Amino acid sequence: GVPVWTLAPFGRSIASRQVPWLRPPAASDIGYRFLEHTLVLNEVLVVRLVATLRRGPMEPLSDLPFRWLCEDDEVLTYRVPHPQTGAWLRSVLKPDAVMTIPAQRRRLFIEAETGTQSIATAHPDRTGAVLSKLTRYRAFFMARSDDGYGTWYRASFPDDLEPRLVFIVHSDERRRKVQRAVTEKLGILAPSQFKVLVMTFAEAPVLLARYIREGVAEPAAPQRTRVVTFDEPMLERVRSGFNALAESLNALRKIITDHNKAGGPQLQLPPVPIDAIKSLRSFVKQVVDAGLGPDAVPASASPRPTGTGS
Repeated sequence: GVPVWTLAPFGRSIASRQVPWLRPPAASDIGYRFLEHTLVLNEVLVVRLVATLRRGPMEPLSDLPFRWLCEDDEVLTYRVPHPQTGAWLRSVLKPDAVMTIPAQRRRLFIEAETGTQSIATAHPDRTGAVLSKLTRYRAFFMARSDDGYGTWYRASFPDDLEPRLVFIVHSDERRRKVQRAVTEKLGILAPSQFKVLVMTFAEAPVLLARYIREGVAEPAAPQRTRVVTFDEPMLERVRSGFNALAESLNALRKIITDHNKAGGPQLQLPPVPIDAIKSLRSFVKQVVDAGLGPDAVPASASPRPTGTGS
């Protein structure tokens, strides 16, 4: 057993100066069954996400590039028509957290899954099942509200931030199962209509931080490191060979340009892969020239961009 702390009223009054968007606390404290659920979300928020994105330990929390609203007494209300009678039935959503990201114009509705809820169920009205949540969020995000002027989401959040549903799960195996269920359920929908992100608690801080910065919730490509051994004569030949290639290509371009200006049949030089040449030049300068020592002459400039030679 470990002690778990929460803010008293005086503590909240101090915290609200740093977090002006803090909402009133729930009328009753969470029970022990949901305590772990709350703590793992708090770890994603405080221990990882805030620590990563805060510029310094004394920087105001209001400068963070996101807003995080945890679960309280508020619910998202919407209505759906009864399949037989057509009468409007009231339904609610209660996200575990809502994160807004102004720079990306996104609002994330976060559902934390600790593995105690089923992914699919024979009882579609059970709010605990993952697919049931998926169905209800889809209605909230996409279905027209009864006023006929927009979706239920737009009626609740008229700021035009695009909604996303995020499932945070406890294991890689659970993530694969939830992702597969989501794909099967939403396969007929265009991705722009309703997007769902699935990640584990372990990877959530990194993926959410990248989503806040770049709008992409995917792991960054791993950086590969390879040790290659050259002798100095080889380094010099590589550098000289690149310079000779660049000079020859530029000379060829000038010859074709002069020929076309003189009239007669026009010649065309195939487009030069400039990005590839720049990468090669960067390699020569950073690796080869460094190996030759501080007195090495820099590699020649890369060939000038060219298209048809006209």
